[in-house]
Amino acid sequence: MIVGIGDTEECQPPPEFTHPLDALDPSVPAAGPVLDIVTIDGTTTADAVAKLEDGHGPSNGILANQSLAVEKSLSNSSSSSASSSDKAIDAVNHVIEREDKLQQVTKRTRTLEKIIFVTSLSSLILMAYALVVLQWLLPYYYAVSAPLLIGLRIGLYIKYKWQYFLIDFCYFGNTLLCIFLWATPWLPEFFLVLFGLAHGPLAWATVLFRNSLVFHNTDKMTSVYIHVLPLFVTYGIRWYPDRLSQHWYTAFVSTFSEDVTYMFIWLVAVSFASFMFHMVRKLLCFICCLTL
Repeated sequence: MIVGIGDTEECQPPPEFTHPLDALDPSVPAAGPVLDIVTIDGTTTADAVAKLEDGHGPSNGILANQSLAVEKSLSNSSSSSASSSDKAIDAVNHVIEREDKLQQVTKRTRTLEKIIFVTSLSSLILMAYALVVLQWLLPYYYAVSAPLLIGLRIGLYIKYKWQYFLIDFCYFGNTLLCIFLWATPWLPEFFLVLFGLAHGPLAWATVLFRNSLVFHNTDKMTSVYIHVLPLFVTYGIRWYPDRLSQHWYTAFVSTFSEDVTYMFIWLVAVSFASFMFHMVRKLLCFICCLTL
């Protein structure tokens, strides 16, 4: 800012200083020349005052609009901060609700696992006791437990869209055993085929598929039962036919031909052909599913 003194005579003492705004007020007499201030853009304070008086300067309306804009921006910032805080509160509430639901599900799952554990262990003890002492209980035990476990497996696999696993050979062998128990328990040829399947593919599947006794897991226990139960039932029918027929609706087959060719055909050849037939049918099903 450049300061200059105007209207002064040479060799005269400097007059008394008067503020420019005081000179604008008519009630204040000018005691001397007015100190004029030159701004950066080249205008003086007197010019700025003249522009204000002529109406060329910033008016009160513009100032009012600027103040309203400032207030609006402040209100927007306050509203945005309030909305962000509401979102944060909603997120925290969502996390709390999710944790509560997870705790409820975990509690129900643990209770269900306890029930499954007790049932599985009791069933295993009962099956072992029936195999050694109460052989007549084996067909009843299988007739009740096998359809129940396979039915639960079917419902679970359909729910998770795993239904194509239901065409495995173990379900085919258990279906044949159920047909034998309820329809034709006196046919020796049919029994020999089942004996070969139960002591062959189904028994080896427990090793190949690494079936394990996890007592609190329904799926793993079902896998163990559908592979082991046919073996126990056919073993009991083969070596304890009279005891297993004691309380059954009819007698099981108890006499078999000792001819080697006869035994090889029904016990080995037909059993192996049944297994291969099912595997080919399974392969065709997978090919059809891939081509669709």
